Amino acid sequence: MLFNKYFASVGVVDDGRVPVCDDKLSSAIVTETVNSSTTQRAMKKLRNNLSSGPDGLPPLLFRRLKQCLAEPLALINI
Repeated sequence: MLFNKYFASVGVVDDGRVPVCDDKLSSAIVTETVNSSTTQRAMKKLRNNLSSGPDGLPPLLFRRLKQCLAEPLALINI
């Protein structure tokens, strides 16, 4: 409730205009390659006592199913 009051006091009304963004990423920038082994390593680092993310799935689920989920998740992130 305290945060709601604060943000309501400093917020502004949206004017409906979309700002122009001319900055584009250069094609020379290369991101890290995502593959199933890097995805498995990331899932292994998840702590079991963390709360669920926006998807509502607990980290323990990803840790326990990392062998089956790593490949499909890596394909999504390409």
